[in-house]
Formats: sequence, structure tokens, C-alpha cells
Amino acid sequence: MKFLILFSLFIFSLNSFSQDSEVFDDQEYVQIGDMYVPTSALLDENSPVDNRAVKDSGVRLWTGGILWYQFSPNVSTSRRNLFLSACQRVGEFADIRCLPRRSQDRNYIYVQDTNENLCGSSFLGMRGGRQPLKINCWRQRTLQHEIMHALGISHEHNRHDRDDHLVIVWNNIHPSNRYNFRKLARPSHALNYYDYDSVMHYGSFSGSYNGGIVFYRRDLGPTQGRIYQTDEMSYGDHFMLYHLYGGRRP
Repeated sequence: MKFLILFSLFIFSLNSFSQDSEVFDDQEYVQIGDMYVPTSALLDENSPVDNRAVKDSGVRLWTGGILWYQFSPNVSTSRRNLFLSACQRVGEFADIRCLPRRSQDRNYIYVQDTNENLCGSSFLGMRGGRQPLKINCWRQRTLQHEIMHALGISHEHNRHDRDDHLVIVWNNIHPSNRYNFRKLARPSHALNYYDYDSVMHYGSFSGSYNGGIVFYRRDLGPTQGRIYQTDEMSYGDHFMLYHLYGGRRP
């Protein structure tokens, strides 16, 4: 089955994403949930559908698959080890390595222990320079999720085609939080099937301000189609990273 799925994937070239080793300061970012996204990656609702997939995403990959990192002094030894364990999981199949920043490395993530309202936050892809990656919920799911953002992987529910797969119940989302469900013009992934099991997917009640369901699977309805957050990366998560950075097939 997985073999057949591989042949049904969109074959996006790595050239669709930008790889560079310089510091960048030429992009404007907007917050969507726990990720900061280049404005060039937002969906233009007025554009023809067939133009959305070819729009430059503005998401940059990490050169050579090396995610340089530096810990803030407030990150304990045990939490540093949790971060490194998550890095190993993320790079289980893809050619991705998390390495401590050297003095000459200008582009790196700065891992911080935070008490902010979100479980974590990260820029999407390589922003350039010192790039904050903040963690409040120190568990593997959150760590893998935020590391994947830093590597260029966005949420499933922000895909340009998500309305083909999900029903959003807007009345259960506070107007001030509806920006979390903005769609991206070009998904930073390589799958042409919707991955309900992705660690990059929110749960059906995430962001509800009145206790009601926020979204559900279109094909199953509001009772059977509830989506629950997973604790581990899915096959699709691993394959997306493999497709972007190379390595071995999951």
C-alpha cells in the first residue's frame, strides 16, 4: 500500500524551495497558530486555483539538512536531552542532523524554555540569523512539531486544499483566533493525500472558545470524523522530510 502511495505523490522539486547559507532579512512574517509564516506563502483567495500550487512559497530549507541550534541558558539538561531525542526522531529517515552551533554559524535556531500561552512556536523554514524556537510543553509531540516547522513543514489544516477534507465550524472559533486557519498558497509538503494522523495536525477541539467542535472530517461527519492529536510522527511526516531533504525512504 505504501508503495502505491509513493507513486501517487506530487513530485515537487527541491528547487521549489530556496536553500542558502546567508543571513536573510528580506521577508515579512505573519503568525498562524504556533508558526510564523512568510507572507509570500499565504493563499491569495482571489487567485485561480491552478495558480496557487506554483506560487513561490518563500520557505527556505536548511543547507545540507543541518539544523544548527543553541540552547538558551534557561533550558535544563533534562530538557536539552528531550530536544535532542526529538531531533533524532525527526531525522530517523531524512538526511537531517541537529548540531550545536559553532561561532561561524550565522543561521541557527535558539531553543528557549518559555511560559507563554502556546505549547511552542517556531518560524517556518530557515528565517536566517538567530531564529527563536520556543517550547512551553516539553514533550516529544511538541518538540517534533516545532522542529518540523523550523525545517519547513506547515500544518495539515492550513493546506490550500483543506476544505476538501475538513469542515471548519467557524462559529466555535473566536473571531480573534480565526487567523489560525488561514490557508497557505503552497503547502510545504510533498503529499497529495490528506494526512489526518500527522503530528502537524491540530485536534478537532483545538482553539474552541465555547467547548464546541472546531473541525471534523468531511467524509465522516462531526461524530465519527473527530481528529485527535497524535503523539508521534506519521508515515507521511517522515516521507515529507525525506522528500525535502533526502535520506532513505521510510
